[in-house]
Amino acid sequence: MNEAMVLDEPVEGPAAWRGPGLRDDGSWLHHLSEAHVDEIEAALAVVRDRGLAVLDVGRDDFPLPTLSPVIQGWVDELDAGRGFVWVITKAKVLPR
Repeated sequence: MNEAMVLDEPVEGPAAWRGPGLRDDGSWLHHLSEAHVDEIEAALAVVRDRGLAVLDVGRDDFPLPTLSPVIQGWVDELDAGRGFVWVITKAKVLPR
């Protein structure tokens, strides 16, 4: 189990957000396009067709050619930005 980190200094930079600031700035919302949702569905079909268990799925098994760079941006936001992303889509419901 990870131990809680105790900060000696105030949080600064993009991770020092407050609710009212988020309400007025929608840059933390990430919209998936219909094409990106279709890409996720195609990658899921590849995994299902190969009969892979979820724990056996790796990056090479789940091709996301146009979405991968977008996801890397989310990773950067998690690591060095606000510390969270909110991904939404209006295109359709993602498969389970």
